[in-house]
Amino acid sequence: MKIKKHNYLFISLATSLFITACADKDVYNPDRVRPVAPVENPLGEDFVAPDGFDWSMITTVNLNVGVKDEFNGQYKYLVEVFNTNPLSDGTASPLAAGYAKAGSNYIGEISIPKSCKQIFIRQTDPKQRKEVYQYTIPENGGTLNCKLYYTATTTRTETTGSTSAYEAAKQAGIVDPEAPNYKDEINVPSKSDTPANEWSSGMIFDNGAKYIITEDYTETSPFIKDIQVNGRMSIYVKGTWKISAINYAFDIYILDGGKIISDYGLTLDNKPNLTIASKGLLSVKGIFSFQCNKTINFGTIKAESLNNPGSANGGEFYNSGIIETTNQIALNKVTFFNCNTLETPQLNLVDATFVNKANLNVKGNISINGGTLFNSAHISFNNEPGGRI
Repeated sequence: MKIKKHNYLFISLATSLFITACADKDVYNPDRVRPVAPVENPLGEDFVAPDGFDWSMITTVNLNVGVKDEFNGQYKYLVEVFNTNPLSDGTASPLAAGYAKAGSNYIGEISIPKSCKQIFIRQTDPKQRKEVYQYTIPENGGTLNCKLYYTATTTRTETTGSTSAYEAAKQAGIVDPEAPNYKDEINVPSKSDTPANEWSSGMIFDNGAKYIITEDYTETSPFIKDIQVNGRMSIYVKGTWKISAINYAFDIYILDGGKIISDYGLTLDNKPNLTIASKGLLSVKGIFSFQCNKTINFGTIKAESLNNPGSANGGEFYNSGIIETTNQIALNKVTFFNCNTLETPQLNLVDATFVNKANLNVKGNISINGGTLFNSAHISFNNEPGGRI
């Protein structure tokens, strides 16, 4: 399915899939939104119940569907209910259909197999824009109240300990995890701990040691093979640090005016932490591959691709700065909070959680394979045939 560039995607837990397609005309024509005739038999048009058929396999769901009416009740919105996603299944026929507007919800009843765990509701507004929402069916049927719009007041949660924002949100029943409240503040030491000389072979750093890479430091990483770190240490980058790989559990801070540059690609491994101040820069001519416990970006990251290959602990990536990629952002087993305008050619999620709080523009495909995408802002994408969503 190809979606034109001016179409939009909005995703959250309560409204898991929400896609808008703009029409050529804005003039309301009630004849254009008449519902397709619903299917008469939820088990298939050719299904005939045999003698002794167990009707307990069927559950009844009462629907109460409200729309966010931008026309103040002047026009009706078409509401259609499916048991398959009409975006990916062009032959899908609605189980039920009707109209709704401000002050007048769509009320309906559907009977579906108990094996069906979710339904899809498609809304067509008076401007012919279509939106599809996914809902989980209540256990053993009952009433399903559906608000076809995002409610921001229900998104607050608090996290403690090592529990991820995503897990804490699920435990609290929150529809959309709240982004961490990180600040662009770094407590920089006045000087390096001993040994205070520049990097050299045989240097030994104790746990908690601090080292400042000064404004005139432009060497490639000579320390990689011959230094010893007895624990975890902090590196503060004021100057330009040219590296290709870090395999120590460092806490790395790129300060205002500081730069980490790689001409070949950059790999951060062994669970380091990376923080980039608002005027800091990480520039990679190849792939930026990170296995970090935590990445906090207030500055600028430039790379061909951002690639998190996945790890047991997952990790967290918080972006409130600028990220520029020429290929893709590929995330595996990581929670990514996007809190600033972000544009990328491709977005691939594999068992990852992407929480979008700002405008996200994906020029090509969004691929979700076992991952979760929460949204409380604006997402645009352009999936080609074969692209996943």
